[in-house]
Amino acid sequence: NLKLAADKLLRTGSGDIELAAAGDIELGSGAAIYSAGYNTPAVADFRVTSLAGNAFPTGGGDVRIRAGGSVVSKVETPGQVTDWLYRQGLGGNNKAQFRTPGWWPQIPEFKNGVAALGGGDVAIEAGGGMANLLVATATNARQPATFLQAVDPSRQVIQGGGDLSVRTGDDIEGGLFFVDRGTGRINTGGAVVEGLARANLTTATVLALGDASTGVSARRGVYLESVINHSLVDQSGVNSSNSRNAYFVTYGDDSAVRLSSVAGDTVLKSPVVGLGLYPGTLEAVALQGNLVIEKGFTLMPSLVGDLRLLAGGSIEMRDGESIILSDLSPADFNRLANPISSFDAGEIAKLVRPSLEAKESDTHSPTPVHQADMRPVYVVARTGDIIGQSGAAVFANLAKPAVFQAGRDILDT
Repeated sequence: NLKLAADKLLRTGSGDIELAAAGDIELGSGAAIYSAGYNTPAVADFRVTSLAGNAFPTGGGDVRIRAGGSVVSKVETPGQVTDWLYRQGLGGNNKAQFRTPGWWPQIPEFKNGVAALGGGDVAIEAGGGMANLLVATATNARQPATFLQAVDPSRQVIQGGGDLSVRTGDDIEGGLFFVDRGTGRINTGGAVVEGLARANLTTATVLALGDASTGVSARRGVYLESVINHSLVDQSGVNSSNSRNAYFVTYGDDSAVRLSSVAGDTVLKSPVVGLGLYPGTLEAVALQGNLVIEKGFTLMPSLVGDLRLLAGGSIEMRDGESIILSDLSPADFNRLANPISSFDAGEIAKLVRPSLEAKESDTHSPTPVHQADMRPVYVVARTGDIIGQSGAAVFANLAKPAVFQAGRDILDT
């Protein structure tokens, strides 16, 4: 076995890290393994105000881990991406509180996981399982700006990112997987199940994406807590002051999540974290089991966005909120160049979950997003039912043609 003691670090800059053990690899509480890259020069008209320890790295190395047994973090919870990925961005009439928009890894705050924080790929392979681990390929961004002057998005400097690969022979318990400017591939011969959040409480796996796509494939079932965009999640610690709060969307046009279970069920809990905004494409498949959606969500509008819900058994919606394939213009959503300081201060919340009283013009782009998209949405329960919530909202609000097909009944949709 290989054990990294509590609060210890195994790190490098632009070099690679490779660990191998015939048995288990265990990270004590607070321990971390990462490449950090090297810091880059200042950018004109951008600065981080009153917050030490920030870095905008690039050129980071790869991290590769192989275990004959399991890879485990002994911490009770891996925390949130925003515990260590800081951001800022607030403009207005108060010059003292003006912040140039950006995000970056606050490297000393990264704990309980494995990451490439300044660019580079992360690959973990375990003959056993994985538990409560944070795995990330991070980016950083700077948007130069001047007080009360128009912001030029073409001046943005975005660095880092990489691919994330996880392969296990047994279950993946909980954990958080964050991918930006790359592709995530998570495969297990077991199931993706709940992990320990804290004493007597459990939480399922969370996928965090920026301009990226992630696929999860499991032999015996997928139980997913949520899909989040990191810059829509509340900031943490010293990064959460009112003069630094910033919310914006970083999904790309082709950002996607693809989930597949061979023998078990696929379950999306989908609590409203970051407003329940998923990337533009979602594919959720249970080849021989059921597909269960415990709460509705909204897909980010995208010209290439798509929705596929496929089950060998039944598809069931357990909450009154609909699934929304948005027909709004992607330009309506706040980005790095125009962040808002709270959800209440802008229109993001109204865009993600429009009210039933919303006007037609408030829910559709003047030019339909999917007018050139010939691919229909598929909702297929091969041998079972498609079940909505009796007396509740419609099953889905879709901005393009759809095929609903069931081996038995289609109920309350």
